[in-house]
Amino acid sequence: DERVEQVLDAPVAVLAGWTGHADVLRALRERGADLGAATRPGQYTAAHVAAQFGHLHCLRLLADHHCDLSVEAEDFQVPVTLAVMGGWVDCLRFLHGECGCRCRCRARRGPAGQGRWTCTPCTLRPSTATSTACAT
Repeated sequence: DERVEQVLDAPVAVLAGWTGHADVLRALRERGADLGAATRPGQYTAAHVAAQFGHLHCLRLLADHHCDLSVEAEDFQVPVTLAVMGGWVDCLRFLHGECGCRCRCRARRGPAGQGRWTCTPCTLRPSTATSTACAT
C-alpha cells in the first residue's frame, strides 16, 4: 500500500538526516520518497534534524531536491534556528543563502568567555516550494 510506504519513509528520512546519512536520503529519493515529510504533522523534518546536528552535506542534498528548508515545526523552530542553537556556522551560512533567512545571528561571549551564538527571530521569504514534497 502506497500510504504505508509514505508513513515508513518519513521516519527513515528524518533518521537519515539526524545521523548524517546523505546516501540513505539519496536512496529514499530515488525510490520516490518525500524527503520533506515529517514523522507526524508539525514535527521535525530531515532538514530540521540535519541542521540541528550539523550535517551540511544532508542539507545540500535536500536543497538540491528543492526541499523546503524554511519549514516551521509546531514548536516554531525552523532549520536555521536549530543550526544556530547547535553552533553549526557552516549550516547557518548555507541556510542563509538557500532559504533566505534574514535573522541577525552573531557570536557573542558568554560566561567565562565561552563563545555562543544568538539569533533574533527570522523573517523568511515565502517558500518557493509548492508543497512540502521535494521535487525530483
